[in-house]
Amino acid sequence: MAVTLKRIAEHCGLSLPTVGAILGGRAHLFRSTTVERVQRAAEELGYRPNSAAKVMRSGRFGCAALVLSDDPWRSVLFRPQIAGMDQALTAAGMHLVHAIIPERPLREQGRMPKIIGELMADGLIINYNTGIPEALERVISRHRLPAIWTNVKRAANCVFPDDEGAGWTATEECLARGHRRIAYLDYCHAEAQPDQHYSAADRRAGYVRSMRAAGLHARLISSRDQLPSDAWLPAVRAWLSAADRPTAVVGYSGREASTVLYAAALLGLSVPSDLSIVAIDDDPVDSCGVTLATVTLPRFDLGQVAVEQLLQRIARPTRSLPPRCLPVRCSPGRSIAARSFI
Repeated sequence: MAVTLKRIAEHCGLSLPTVGAILGGRAHLFRSTTVERVQRAAEELGYRPNSAAKVMRSGRFGCAALVLSDDPWRSVLFRPQIAGMDQALTAAGMHLVHAIIPERPLREQGRMPKIIGELMADGLIINYNTGIPEALERVISRHRLPAIWTNVKRAANCVFPDDEGAGWTATEECLARGHRRIAYLDYCHAEAQPDQHYSAADRRAGYVRSMRAAGLHARLISSRDQLPSDAWLPAVRAWLSAADRPTAVVGYSGREASTVLYAAALLGLSVPSDLSIVAIDDDPVDSCGVTLATVTLPRFDLGQVAVEQLLQRIARPTRSLPPRCLPVRCSPGRSIAARSFI
C-alpha cells in the first residue's frame, strides 16, 4: 500500500498541510528542524511522491518530450546532446521522455504519435533535422505546443551549431599558416542529393567565403552522385597524386579528414609538413594515432540550450524566440602546420 501524506503527518505529529508543503517543494518556508523531521519520517515509511497527483494539482507533467523520426538520417542525435538535455532538465526538476515518429503512417495517413496527439508532456524538443513532415508542423502550430527545434535552421524557436562558422574557422586556420591551395572535401553528400541537411551547404559556404575574402580560388571536391565509402580512398589518392594537389584540406567531417590522412600515408606524404588537414566534427578526431586539427561543434550546449529555450516557451507558450546559433571551437591537433613550399 502506498504511503500517504496523511500517514506521514500522523507519524511525525504535524499537520497535513505542513507535510504537504514541505514534500511539495516549499520546504524553505519552514524551520530546518521541521523539514528534517518530515523528510526523516518520509524516508522511514518509504514514501514515494504520486506523479499523477502532482499533475492534477499543477497542470504540469514535469517532463519534456524528445521527438525523433524513425528514419535515423532525418533525426541524427548525438550522445553529448542528450547529456546536455538531461543536465538542464534535472536542474529544472524535470526529466526527458522520447517519441519516435513512424515516417510512413505520418506522411501517408497523418497519424501522430500519442505523446503529440494528446497532452502528455510540458513541451517538445524536436530533433527532426531534414524533411520535416507538414503534418507535424500543422499539429504543433494548431495546438500551439511549446516546442524547440534542434539542429535545424528555422525562422524562430530553434537551436543549431554555427556550421558556416565551422567552415570559415577551419579555412582560416589554414590561411593563417600560409596555405593558399586549400581544398574543401565533402563525400558525405552528393551534389544531386535532395533534402540535404543545412550543414552541407553552410560548411561549404563558410569555406568559400573565407577563400574569397583572401582573394583565392575555392576548390570544392565532391561527387555528383552518392559515392560509396569504398570508393573514397581511390578518389582521394587520385587528386592527391596530381601536380596541383592542395597543401591543405578541410573535411566536411572526420570521415573525410581521416581518409585524406590515410591516402597521404599511402602516397608517402608527411602530415602536416607536406599536407595539412582540418576536420569538422563533434569531438577532436583521432585517426591512426594522429589527433587531427578539428573544428568542434557544441553538441552538449545544443542540448542544454534547447532545454533552456523550451523552459521559456513553457512559461510563455505564445512567445516566439529568435533562432540561437551556437559558436564552434577549434582544437589545433597535430595535422596542421605552416605551408611547405613545393
